[in-house]
Amino acid sequence: MVEAIIMAGTNKRRPVKGEACKALIDYNGKPLVQPVIDAHLESAYVEKVYVVGPRNRFLKTLPGYIDLVTFVDEAKDRDDEGNGFAANLMKGLKARTSTYPYVHFSTCDIPRINSWSVERFISDARCLVEQNLERGIIVDYIQALVKLEEDLKFFKGFTKKHRSAVRFNDGDYRLSNFAYAHVGNMLQHAEAIRSSYNLRKGKETPIKTAVKVFGFWNLVKLSPMGNIFGKISRDEFIRYIAKRNGISIDIVVGAADIAADIDNDDEFEALK
Repeated sequence: MVEAIIMAGTNKRRPVKGEACKALIDYNGKPLVQPVIDAHLESAYVEKVYVVGPRNRFLKTLPGYIDLVTFVDEAKDRDDEGNGFAANLMKGLKARTSTYPYVHFSTCDIPRINSWSVERFISDARCLVEQNLERGIIVDYIQALVKLEEDLKFFKGFTKKHRSAVRFNDGDYRLSNFAYAHVGNMLQHAEAIRSSYNLRKGKETPIKTAVKVFGFWNLVKLSPMGNIFGKISRDEFIRYIAKRNGISIDIVVGAADIAADIDNDDEFEALK
């Protein structure tokens, strides 16, 4: 079993429905984070759940969960979205009590997930860890992808132009909101986490950051221009990231509900 950390911090720069902590917005009569917590609590593969965010607000809004999960107060430094996200992630890691070397991460804004999707991802991630260990490789980070066409089924009226995607040679994929990470190694990669977050959210200088992470030609191949210059495979992508950034990653394809996230009011309305 593995511990799970749900990222649910405040972000005044990107409110949803006027709420800086989108984890607390009302979604079908419940706080947005509640079905995410429930899916993890119901999973047979999750040992303990941590929720990182405005702890006092969670205690007032979710009093029935006080004995079920550990609420970890968020970091106060929000001068930069990536810095704030990385700081919250580190607080979650340091709050853990397990000695198991890996941890499962989820965001708070994927209210359509269920325990089966949690278990599928964790099972696939653990298999990848074991397979890599047989080759003498310790995987730092496992990211789940979701096929774009499956993701779009959750959003009424949305087309490909509404949801960003990476374009591999076997199809278009959304980066999901699940990850499986080696605790010790992640504690050493705060800057990589910050850059990845800002890249995913389009903050700072996304093109410059993307070139730094992926390299110019890989970025071209992952974009719509890959249709002209040739698309990259997932295996090529993994090898390049490892070589360029000194971090060992792997990829699994997960259930569509783990990428159906809410980052703005339009996505909130479409997902309801």
